[in-house]
Amino acid sequence: MDAKMLEYSRHFVYFPGPECDPIDQANACLFLASDMGRHVKGQVIQVCNGAFL
Repeated sequence: MDAKMLEYSRHFVYFPGPECDPIDQANACLFLASDMGRHVKGQVIQVCNGAFL
């Protein structure tokens, strides 16, 4: 089922850039856990290298 869904979705998704690495998501988590992210409330932070813009 997953492979079929990925095959189908490739026709509708255009993403020319490189994919993100796990460290990119870890850095976002560290930001939110640090004092720098203390005023970020109720936001969805997408770490996707602009894939969903």
